[in-house]
Amino acid sequence: MAADGVYTAPTTGAAGVELRVVLRAGEQDAALLGVGISRPSVLADVRVTELAQPAEGGTLAVGAESFRVRTFRKDAERVVWQLDLEPG
Repeated sequence: MAADGVYTAPTTGAAGVELRVVLRAGEQDAALLGVGISRPSVLADVRVTELAQPAEGGTLAVGAESFRVRTFRKDAERVVWQLDLEPG
C-alpha cells in the first residue's frame, strides 16, 4: 500500500519533494571472497512522474522512518523508480 513520503537530494540546501511511495522487503545479492551472499534490504517504488531523478545518498522519509538511497533503477516499463534503501 502506498504511503506519503519526502525525498531529499544529497546536495546542500536541497528542497524535499513530496511523493507517494510503496515500501517492500527485498534482498540484495553480493559476493564476498567468491562466495555469494544475500542480505535483507528495504526497497521503495516511486513513480517517475513524482521524482525526476533520484541520487545515491539521497534521503527518503516515510512516516517516522528515514532511509538513505544506496542504488536506484527504472522498472522495465520505465515508469517507476526502484530504490534500494538502507536505514538512514
